[in-house]
Amino acid sequence: MKFLQKYKKRYNYNNGGFIMRKWKQVTIAAVTAIAMAFPGTTMFAEETSPTVAKLIIPVDMKDGAYQGVAKVGDDTTTAFTPYDLQVNVSVSGGAITEITYAGAEDENLPYTQKAYEGIAGQVIGKQAQNMDVDLVSGATQSSQAFVDAINTAVEEQPVTGAAIVKAPKIKSVTLAKKGIKVSWTKVSGANKYILYRNGSKVKTVTKNSYIDTKARRNGKKYTYKVVAIAGTKKSKMSATKTLVYLDSTKINILINGSSGKMTFTWNANKKGNGYQVEYARNKKFKGAKKQTIIGKSGVITTVSNVTPGQTYYVRVRVYKKLGGKKYYSKWSAAKHIRIYR
Repeated sequence: MKFLQKYKKRYNYNNGGFIMRKWKQVTIAAVTAIAMAFPGTTMFAEETSPTVAKLIIPVDMKDGAYQGVAKVGDDTTTAFTPYDLQVNVSVSGGAITEITYAGAEDENLPYTQKAYEGIAGQVIGKQAQNMDVDLVSGATQSSQAFVDAINTAVEEQPVTGAAIVKAPKIKSVTLAKKGIKVSWTKVSGANKYILYRNGSKVKTVTKNSYIDTKARRNGKKYTYKVVAIAGTKKSKMSATKTLVYLDSTKINILINGSSGKMTFTWNANKKGNGYQVEYARNKKFKGAKKQTIIGKSGVITTVSNVTPGQTYYVRVRVYKKLGGKKYYSKWSAAKHIRIYR
């Protein structure tokens, strides 16, 4: 009995079973000793598929960011690759405020995401307590791994020097003079960023923008993502932003037509679906009027609603429709003409 009382003091004893205070495994030797001391006692129930897991949130949990890792086995008998699940836990005011994860490969993501949604919904907002967490049907091992990783995370001290690295948000993807410029939000604690184009790494940079000079293929779609890095920690991928690169065109001829008209032509871009024409009575194109010319070969137009005796500035750009959205080239260089009276 002294032996049993020793383990009751070292571990929280509840309803005839041991709940480990710090989630450290009782050694095989200790379990064996208890079994020998109490012959005939059933030490382990028959193995069944668990439906709940125990989550222990410490009373003295400090505000900050925590990280834990747990091994995920097979959730099903179908193709599923075991992996190490990394879970990041944010704590504020003594409560769990955010949970993110990393480590799952593409084939595992349906199970991992399903488990994440089920577990996070039960845990976020909770403070110090021992609680039963319902495991998610169809993703029980992934669910168990989330609980194990959270238990491991909050047992330790907050991650030194940086909280969980949040994913950046791409603010804009625009055409630059020689390529495509990608800009994104700065992430607190991040010292560099990795830019990806169409799934491949482009560059690791320290600033929160980059001009991709190799993204210049006329008519090609480019999709970008960004990852933030703080020391040895990486964020999740940002949401994607897409742009179609289009070569700009050039105005060839700009002439007066009959009174109150002007006609101009430009170079065709066969990768586009049409053109947008803009004209105004000032160089900055304030209050400009626009016309849309549909078709790849439509490279001439006549504008009739212009005022005789006034000078007009004109420019043209190419557009391409993709996925219900229009993507534009940069404007051509502007040309001007004085309209006949």
